Amino acid sequence: MPLIAVSIVNWNTGVLTLRCLHMLQASSYRNFRVVVIDNASGDDSVARIRSEFPDAAIVQSAQNLGFAGGHELGYRQALAWGAAAIWLLNSDAEPDSEALAHLIAAWQMHDDAIYGAAPLFKSADGSVMLNFPAKYLDPNGRPRALQRDAMVVFDADWRQRAPLRVGTVVGSSMLLPMSLVRAHGWMDAAWFLYCEEIDYCHRLRKNGVPCYLVPQSQVLHRGGGSHRGRPRVEDVIHYYRARNEIVLARRYAGNATAAMIAVKKMLRGAYVGLRRPRRAWLIWRGVRDALIGHMGKTLAPDAALNDGNLLTGIRRGFGNLRGLLGRRTLRIEAVHRAKLAYNPAHTIYIRHYYLYCVALFRRRLSTFDTPLNVIFGDYTVDMGHAHPTLRIDIQHEHTLVIPGGRDSAGAVIGTTPIAGSDEHYRVRIERYEYLQKLDAIIEYSAPNIAHIAASGQFEDYLRRNVQIAPLLYDFDAGTMQRSDNMIALFSEFGQPRRAAFLQQAQSLRLPLRRIKGLFDGEHLRRLYRNTKVLVNVHQTDHHHTFEELRVLPALLCGVIVVSEDVPLKEHIPYARFIVWSRYEDLGDTLRSVHEHYGEHWQRIFGDPELAEVLAQMRQRNIDNVDAAVQRMTRA
Repeated sequence: MPLIAVSIVNWNTGVLTLRCLHMLQASSYRNFRVVVIDNASGDDSVARIRSEFPDAAIVQSAQNLGFAGGHELGYRQALAWGAAAIWLLNSDAEPDSEALAHLIAAWQMHDDAIYGAAPLFKSADGSVMLNFPAKYLDPNGRPRALQRDAMVVFDADWRQRAPLRVGTVVGSSMLLPMSLVRAHGWMDAAWFLYCEEIDYCHRLRKNGVPCYLVPQSQVLHRGGGSHRGRPRVEDVIHYYRARNEIVLARRYAGNATAAMIAVKKMLRGAYVGLRRPRRAWLIWRGVRDALIGHMGKTLAPDAALNDGNLLTGIRRGFGNLRGLLGRRTLRIEAVHRAKLAYNPAHTIYIRHYYLYCVALFRRRLSTFDTPLNVIFGDYTVDMGHAHPTLRIDIQHEHTLVIPGGRDSAGAVIGTTPIAGSDEHYRVRIERYEYLQKLDAIIEYSAPNIAHIAASGQFEDYLRRNVQIAPLLYDFDAGTMQRSDNMIALFSEFGQPRRAAFLQQAQSLRLPLRRIKGLFDGEHLRRLYRNTKVLVNVHQTDHHHTFEELRVLPALLCGVIVVSEDVPLKEHIPYARFIVWSRYEDLGDTLRSVHEHYGEHWQRIFGDPELAEVLAQMRQRNIDNVDAAVQRMTRA
């Protein structure tokens, strides 16, 4: 009889949580311990639970972490107890006395897998229905646009059925063996509410982990306990349903299915708009956020929403659509005695860094007394007067390239030696002729600048160079409690070097999640705040430049960075706070970091010197911009 940890997330549902706890007292399976996670309730839930169940373990979160984030705290408690499995229960679930026993029996029959009880619902006429999406009864089930998930009668035949393999199970009652979670990681907290367990089942199924529905394990679950009778909260719930169902479909059924579901949601919003304009706006906002990839806790369910009326929502929707279609807009700002022109819709790959650099120059120009025009980027702009014009742009391409490799044509030989070879890296400066026409060339990578400088062939380029480290966020290491174990931000998974690494990570059963095409700064920050480890691997054998645009922002958010070794790393001010590894040893290094995560996190983010180094780098950015403006205006 293995020890089972029962995790219940409570959010202003004290009465329902108490009823669930009382039902658990009647369980025939006795070797379990209960932990109640309070997701920052605003009522007296915790006091009432403590009064009736003084021995219950209660973990109080300072904020509402949603379903996956709340239950992750339960998972950590289960680890501390040495539990063999964790049973996730909704606070409004009422488990039958044999529910847990049947889940354990199914686990012992089928080994490690995801197990779900039969979620039941009593209709108005007293009949019992199976409240389970019909499309997921198929073991290969995936999101569908045209199938309505009507409930089926849970008759005597259903009650006696053996565990059946299904596409996914639902999170109202879900048993997860701890060994399974350790191997594959936890659910993605970026969903916040709805679809996180469906995503988890799909993700693990791709790795060969099956899901079983256990009909003899029965849990009464009407649903909606946290928002029933709270119309404004229910409006927010409709936002998450709309957004997450579209994202789920795009991820596992393709763009066509996702588009059809988006249209259905838009029509649904139009239908309810006459009666509930706020709900309509939030449904449409959910569709919009799904289309632009805006995940995370974007709305607090208990917040008093002030998102405006339906007309405001339509205007915002069209504004985002223009951005989505890539409309280029050049903004001209009056900054003290200067005029500053830049494109706020700059290419998403470096947009956040671009705007960060613009902000640094704007700050300096706000105190500058000489009239002048400043243009960021390759634009033809009529600034309206004949003052001197300064042109600035960013060099963000790789400079350390292998002789004979990709992008080495036209690159000049440098002085940086290639390890294990008699050759040297070549210096490649993309768009060199264009950059030479600029008054200032922004470069983010210290090793790149050192490599260029060592060649002795680009003195004029270096005179125009302005190093600005990508300190895109304020330094806040946050907490070790994060939902994503390891991520890799790969633009191209198929590159042989990265493909081989991913295959090695899979063979070692590392909880690594691959994320493609996520470059926007705000989305990255939300991702990093929930991530434990970022893996930095060279894209190919041809470029060995350090990816500071991804690494440094991750470090600012408390992410441990495990990076393949790079040349000239001694020029990186924060190099000792990176976990370095040879390419051949990356898998073993990651496994060690995963197993000793707490020790590594404390060594890096518990060291006060890291904050000092980052503060010095931030001041150096300001000083470098000040010096560049003085140099340019003198010239």
